[in-house]
Amino acid sequence: MLPSHIGNRDPGPRGFLQDPQLLVDGIPPTALNTRINLNTLCIRRHSRITRLTPSSYLRQHCPAEMGAAPPRYFSYYLAFAIFLIYITRVFVFYFGPDEHLIGIIPDDAFYYIQLAKHRLADGFWTFDGTSPATGFHILYGYILVAIFHIFPTIDWRELYLAVGILSATAMGFAALICAITASRLYSAKAIPLIAVPFLSAPVLSQSTSMMESWLVIFLSAMIFYGLTTDRPIPNKLFVIGLFTLGILGSLARTDFGMLLGAIFIVALVTSRFRKNTALVRAFVLLSGATCGVVITLAHNYFLSGTFFQASAQVKFYWSSVSGHSPIPIVVLLSEMLMPISAGIFGYISFWIAALGFFCLASFRASRAPEHPYHSQSSTVFFASSLTVIGYIIFYRYNSGALQQWYSANLVLPVAFCTIAILSYVLRDKVLTLAIAMASLSALLAIYRIQAIPYPHQYGMLQAGQFLKNQSNDHVYGSWNAGIISYFSEKPLVNIDGLTNDEVLPFIKSNRLFDYLESKGITYLIDYEEMLTNKKLRKRGGYDDSRVDRCITSITAVDNDSPKWYDGRLQLFAIKQGCD
Repeated sequence: MLPSHIGNRDPGPRGFLQDPQLLVDGIPPTALNTRINLNTLCIRRHSRITRLTPSSYLRQHCPAEMGAAPPRYFSYYLAFAIFLIYITRVFVFYFGPDEHLIGIIPDDAFYYIQLAKHRLADGFWTFDGTSPATGFHILYGYILVAIFHIFPTIDWRELYLAVGILSATAMGFAALICAITASRLYSAKAIPLIAVPFLSAPVLSQSTSMMESWLVIFLSAMIFYGLTTDRPIPNKLFVIGLFTLGILGSLARTDFGMLLGAIFIVALVTSRFRKNTALVRAFVLLSGATCGVVITLAHNYFLSGTFFQASAQVKFYWSSVSGHSPIPIVVLLSEMLMPISAGIFGYISFWIAALGFFCLASFRASRAPEHPYHSQSSTVFFASSLTVIGYIIFYRYNSGALQQWYSANLVLPVAFCTIAILSYVLRDKVLTLAIAMASLSALLAIYRIQAIPYPHQYGMLQAGQFLKNQSNDHVYGSWNAGIISYFSEKPLVNIDGLTNDEVLPFIKSNRLFDYLESKGITYLIDYEEMLTNKKLRKRGGYDDSRVDRCITSITAVDNDSPKWYDGRLQLFAIKQGCD
């Protein structure tokens, strides 16, 4: 039997359903099943104190039941579709030629590979076998060490397939967890919007990048799920699980704690500095993240004698030389949110509209009646927003080296922000827009499955094979050393500082040439752009007249592969005793 109407007989001083408890004529409150079609109920207005009708209350707090929402298992269908796109990209390139496969794996991924192989062979983290290196994130690094320990002869293609399957699976599960969590907090009609960030060009490429991104995305999803699940906090195993998630997050990426810090701040403010479930969970998560950072700092110190990663210091120095700017991270966010690039005017228009929508959504979220779901919804919305703002400010100081895999920290916050904003602003009208945006994102992702972001890297593979056949009596150096080092099977010295802690002081003091002499490096192998570009020379610490006098080109070694900045990859000789 359906009730004749739902209402509130005692609105209280704060308005509709202060308690909050639905009072149903003729039916006990406990008998009300929110799974029934609430559109069949005749809802009437009871309170003049608040301008919110009972139907408005139900629309906000039982959104999945109002009107034509996606099917119950839509979250699973959506996540599976996203996974299929990811895994298809993995296999398309695995069965493709080396020329294509090497073009989707960033050079930094081969830094990881070489570091892990040397860790297993030499007993410490080093890229060239002699110089210590802290330029990596611990969790993924040790996962690669475990893989090489179990499969010592695995080659780069098989490793790509293994990590690619792990990446596609973890990111697919992250999409599922995100959808399930969002459906509990916001309108189920907005769930298709998850596809927008998950299928954006920067995130799609992470399924095949062999970087730590998949770990960050999966752990972020688990964080949000753990924060909003109905499990009671006194459960000791649950508390341990939350703490472990925090630790793993910081080990996956050192800057992962930005998300947990934002969650804790929002939970603290919304609870009015009083203990509640959300605040306790946020504190446990943040404590775990802090512990993870301490582990990372200790790991760096015992390895190199310094607490901070040399790679982070190098990137900060690069950014300071060229000028700290928020533009790279804003562009990356725009690529995640806008399926189609619209140029500078389009970006500006989009962010003006986004700011307006955000303000309206924030107003409606703050004015919504108090309710357990509302409390979680607001916490996730404002914490996600604060996280995005925090990363814009933080990555402003890394503007000289921001890459697509930095999108991993933003995927979940962007997804929840998008869903929350459009749910609050459009309410029941969000479904049409959500399906349209999800469909467009899916079509573009399918179109981009075969996109190759680094086509010039086939030249680096060719250079590595060239170097493999050269004499072992010389010491070779390179700025972009990952791929070349792997395929040359030689101890190539990294001279940009990302995986070589020794070179950092020489870069900062513009004495890189002195470092080359001290290490006895007789040949450089890299793109000619590295020697002709004034900005690269200045930030790299070799804006030195000796570079022009003492380094000469010998031959191109990229076998006519695609150029980088219209330059060829060459072998350069360093004149000994040149001053």
